[in-house]
Amino acid sequence: MSSQRIYSLLRRAVVLSVLPLTLAAVIPTKAQASLYSTTVRDLDNATGYWRLGESSGTTAIDSSILGNYNGIYNGGVTLGQSGAIFNDPDPAASFDGINDYVQTYLDSNLPELTIEAWFKSDVNWGERSIVDSDVSGHYGHSLIQGYWNGDSSLDVQHHDGQYDSPFNVQPGVWYHAVARFMSGNVDLHVNGTLIGSKTFVQSTPDGDNFRIGRHNVFDPQ
Repeated sequence: MSSQRIYSLLRRAVVLSVLPLTLAAVIPTKAQASLYSTTVRDLDNATGYWRLGESSGTTAIDSSILGNYNGIYNGGVTLGQSGAIFNDPDPAASFDGINDYVQTYLDSNLPELTIEAWFKSDVNWGERSIVDSDVSGHYGHSLIQGYWNGDSSLDVQHHDGQYDSPFNVQPGVWYHAVARFMSGNVDLHVNGTLIGSKTFVQSTPDGDNFRIGRHNVFDPQ
């Protein structure tokens, strides 16, 4: 990108679950690719599952079993981009890092849940929200690249604080990330490997509904 303020963050899928032990498989083989979406939907028992595979329109379909939480594309998200999973024709969506995001209506204020996402960033600097429910002046359940200090680490925001992980994001590489939120504990897995965890004093969650690609109204990223 020509401007340092613009970046493209492509996501193959985002899964939100109220099951704290949900862990998805690592990158599937060619033979497994066609079964990936049904595996996530049926075995993960996801509360919300956004494949971001639409070719047009403003609705991000919730592909979970119940399908209660369709999202809305905002800001001109670029659809129909190349996805992460080998031999799976379902595309991805590209976000410009300025005003592109998906707004869902799934409440984040649960004591235990899991965020699971495929993502690829064009840059490894600056604060980049992948999945977020932050409210300005409060905390959310969020998966963020470079949270707070703008470095290349993949971080997790929780109530009330953050886990600054040692895992560094490289530009142009697809990652599968899973953040598990449990009462007083959060951990992060990348590509099926445990990166680390943090214990904390659990407070009452006071975040927003989940968004994909946006931190909050004052800090869009």
